[in-house]
Amino acid sequence: MRVTRAGIVALALAAPLSGRASGNGVALRLQGAVEPVRSHPVIVPRMAGSGPGPGTLVIVHLAKPGTRVKRGDLLIEFDRQAQIKTAHDRQAEYRDFVEQINRKRGEQLTAAAHEEAEVKKAENALKSAELEVLKNEIVPPITAEQNTLSLDEARAKANQLRQTFALRRKADAADVRALELLERRPAVAHDVTASVRARAGVALAPGVKLLRPTAGRDSLVVTPEVGTQLDEAVARLVYQSRVLDDWGFLAGRPGARGVRMLFTGPPGTGKTLSAEVMARTLDIDLLVVDVSRVVSKWIGETEKNLAQVFEVAARAQAVLFFDEADALFGKRTEVADAHDRYANLETAFLLARLERFDGLAILSTNLRQNIDPAFTRRLEFVVEFDEPGLQEREELWRCHLPAGAPLDADVDVGELAALYPIVGALIRNAAVAAGFLAATEGTPIRRAHVLHAVRREYAKAGRAFPGVPTGPSA
Repeated sequence: MRVTRAGIVALALAAPLSGRASGNGVALRLQGAVEPVRSHPVIVPRMAGSGPGPGTLVIVHLAKPGTRVKRGDLLIEFDRQAQIKTAHDRQAEYRDFVEQINRKRGEQLTAAAHEEAEVKKAENALKSAELEVLKNEIVPPITAEQNTLSLDEARAKANQLRQTFALRRKADAADVRALELLERRPAVAHDVTASVRARAGVALAPGVKLLRPTAGRDSLVVTPEVGTQLDEAVARLVYQSRVLDDWGFLAGRPGARGVRMLFTGPPGTGKTLSAEVMARTLDIDLLVVDVSRVVSKWIGETEKNLAQVFEVAARAQAVLFFDEADALFGKRTEVADAHDRYANLETAFLLARLERFDGLAILSTNLRQNIDPAFTRRLEFVVEFDEPGLQEREELWRCHLPAGAPLDADVDVGELAALYPIVGALIRNAAVAAGFLAATEGTPIRRAHVLHAVRREYAKAGRAFPGVPTGPSA
């Protein structure tokens, strides 16, 4: 046993340890010499009922460094009264958690009754509107049009209430679960993730989805250059506190925090999958923005929708992914009328919000030339996703034909990669389709199944099929 100058106990194999509980507290005795060394925390005695894990004890007696001790001498003693106080404090915290859970469950029951009445009222209004529409053939055209509009509004309101209340119930359940976890141990980040995700979902605008990423790095096939850029972007987020705060880089500069990236390349080359993989690497959610549904023709609505998107992304600590971003981040135009002036104001708004966002924001586009240069100057990374080469295509075929799938010996992934220069999304689709064809026939996956599926993908893409390989198996 050795003791540091700070009084932290550390075990040495050469020193036998004994312990006893005295009337004044917990005492440890040993044989050997007390010697100051580097500190190493150890599990110390704790009272029953004081909670899981090591206790936090107050040292009231500690042998000085250099003291010679023999077996049975007192080395260290802890304050028993402090232990009792700690136990009482934890019991009080436990009772408080139980009270919070009971109160939350009571609120859930009351809210559920109110929500059920609201939904019932909306459903009754919907039924009345449906009955009125049945009269459209015998009422004046204006009345018929009003009936149709009323039906649409009633249906939309009923659906909105159902969705909102369902999300709210998930959020409440997540809150209760988080409290139950906190009863038994100290809180950690994962304990409240579900609650944050559920509550963020309540506020999501149409066209915005908060996803929990599942794809790992092993499912992503990209060139080494692309992989290096993705790794550097993740590292920039992980170490930004050290570089910006501790080392003082970009002190006081706006837009110093966060990472902004542009993914550009043909469809199906892995842009969306890369965003998902990065989110999973960072162990956070992915907020996917459907740009076509966020942009509004009404003045002020687009900014309102985008402000909500950035707010949810910041609150949920999610990766923000704008798909087909050129619709939002496109080049500004010469001002010819009020519409052009308003469109440029939208672009300026986006520039400001993107600069203030301190998380990971990814813009994805198939056409880089459509992105406003003012945005690209503010991006830390521009990642080019080219169509996969021969080596990448072969790796993609191996990735999408699982090891557990019954693959016939006549399927040659090298041959498929050489003959069919298609992107990863089409390879994935063809591999899955071949699996279903084989399952339908009750046979292993044969080359004929794969070739049939590839031909279909070429037809769907509007491209000429290169033909089948020559040889007896074709």
